[in-house]
This record gives sequence, C-alpha cells and structure tokens, in this order.
Amino acid sequence: MSAPVYLSHPAVLDHDTGAHPERADRIRAIEAQLDRVGWHGFERREAPRVDRALLEHVHFREYVAAVGAYCERGGGAIDADTIVGPGSWEAALRSAGGAVELVELLLTNAASTGFAAGRPPGHHAKVARAMGFCLFNNIALAATHALREHGLERVLIIDWDVHHGNGTNDIFARSQSVLFISIHQDGLWPGTGPATDHGAGDGAGFTVNLPVPRAPATTSSAASSRSAPFRSRASSSPSSCSSRRAMTRTRRIRSPIAASATRASRR
Repeated sequence: MSAPVYLSHPAVLDHDTGAHPERADRIRAIEAQLDRVGWHGFERREAPRVDRALLEHVHFREYVAAVGAYCERGGGAIDADTIVGPGSWEAALRSAGGAVELVELLLTNAASTGFAAGRPPGHHAKVARAMGFCLFNNIALAATHALREHGLERVLIIDWDVHHGNGTNDIFARSQSVLFISIHQDGLWPGTGPATDHGAGDGAGFTVNLPVPRAPATTSSAASSRSAPFRSRASSSPSSCSSRRAMTRTRRIRSPIAASATRASRR
C-alpha cells in the first residue's frame, strides 16, 4: 500500500499576514508536532504550482491577474480580513496546487491518503472575489480537477469549519456533480449557509448546509471574545449596523481587485 502523503511548500510561509489569526505559525505548529511524533509514516512532498488554465476555469481570468498584480506591487489589505504581500502570489499558487496534486495522487493510487498543508486557505474565495483570508478556492480547484481530468461523475466535499464555506457553496450551487456539505456555527460571518440553502437550478438538492446553534455565552467566553483580535469577524452578526458599516469600508479598500472582478462579471 502506498504511503500517506504530506504536501506543502516553503513558499506558504512567505504569505506574510503579520499578527493575524491566519499566519505562518499555523503551518509551523503542524510540522513541529509531526516532527515530534516522527511524521506517522507520511511522505513529505513539495506542492506544485496550480495549473493556470485550471485556475482560470474556476476563477475569472481578470480576477486572477488582478490578484497577481496586487501582490507584485507589494500587496496590502484586500478587505478587513484578507491581507497579501509580495510572497502571497507564490504561496497561493502552491496552496492551490497542493490540493490539486493530492487529488491527483489519490486518484492514481500513488498515495493511500494525504494532507495538503497550504495557505492562504480557500473556502471563502468566490469566482471573482477574495475574502475571509482566502484568495483562490483550493478545494473547488481540486474537485474540478477530479471531474475534468479523471472523468469522475460525483465529488463529495465536506467542509467542517466554524464559518460557512460560502465560496465553495456558491461555485457549485448549480452543479449536480458536486455534493457540498457544510457544518458550521450558525449566526457567524459571512452570514450564509442556512439550512434552507439546498443549491439552485440543476444543482438543487446537491448542497447540504448544517448550521450548528451557538452555545450560550459564558462570562469567560464573552471576555475572551472582547479581547480577541479580529473580533468583529468572529462575533458580530452580519445584520448588525456596525457590521454593515465595516462591510462598506471593506468594499472601498478592495477596489484594485474588485474593479477588475466587476468588469469580468459584466462580460
């Protein structure tokens, strides 16, 4: 039996987000623990860059180009949560490429199982919008590769995260080829993923959203929430006035990439 595979690349550490919840220390912590336990038999491999044609099949070409150009100019805040720098472009290509390569290895029986340790993450990324730490939708790219290159008829995506995977949800909302299941906490950002969202059109019934009710807040958890960085993203309802003001400010600072995405969507 083939060994399990761990896919990553040094470039994912160069996606510099500063003192941010999604930072390079996440990968360092995973690898440090695996070092301590002898990697559990995992074979380490470098993640390749994602194929540009595949990237532009899932995302608008203009959007992809805009992200690359913004990173090349030095980057900045795409929105209140999504930060990029000069190293973010290569990191994003390797993060997406690692997810796609893992599918390739599994479907060709070159690996028994595996783990793709990439960043930036991807499940909030839409076809023409970066958001929620995410630039490109890694899992959507991996699933699309399986469908197009290996002729699979059905792909199952299980997204288990405190936040709803709205980008993946929307990309496959009208598809019968992908069953998307999301388990997420109810009432949190980005305010999507109600149990009533089952997909649309031909894809109706191929989206399953399972929002988990929030537990009653305790004194300690409320205090922790007040002191946590990026608190508005984790604890503010999208329907609140303050959140709407924050979203308005976000749209303004996203202009270098949002402008190209808007042009693409009007084609």
